[in-house]
Amino acid sequence: MVWIVGADIDKNVAERRARLQYIKEVSGDKYISWEKKLGLSSKGLFEYYQCITRDGINGTYITAHNYIVVALCELPCVAQGVFVVANTCKLVVDLDKKLLQQMQSFNGSAQLYYAKQEREVIAGREYDSNVIRDIGVFGFKTSKSERILYRNREKDFMEAIRIAFDRVIV
Repeated sequence: MVWIVGADIDKNVAERRARLQYIKEVSGDKYISWEKKLGLSSKGLFEYYQCITRDGINGTYITAHNYIVVALCELPCVAQGVFVVANTCKLVVDLDKKLLQQMQSFNGSAQLYYAKQEREVIAGREYDSNVIRDIGVFGFKTSKSERILYRNREKDFMEAIRIAFDRVIV
């Protein structure tokens, strides 16, 4: 499985290290490390970090701002996987459904799981947000879905994903 985090999500090396430890505990793969990458979106170049767990799962888990998630899901190597987990805010109405349709243009059976959203006021406007907070002892800010996934890490991975994230249906 491919795990991606936007470079602007984890603010420093300590947070990236803590997130890598989280991935090791959730995936069971103790021998992974980050690789820095560059991507291109409608807003220009962006940096992200990627690690690959050796678990035989053909999917991508992305923690990034929504425009980066959209840009990454346009890549055939991501869209052609079995599923994508988008640990991001919707902000835009039906962004999740549009993203799934985009992915299914590459792979008709692609599945998309989206972080649980709550209505949140940001700069005076209401948006659907994945509610990132500094809760727990993770060493980085987590979404509600990340915390649920961690609590269910002993279960089958896909079962834990289905519990922690909302499957998008078009």
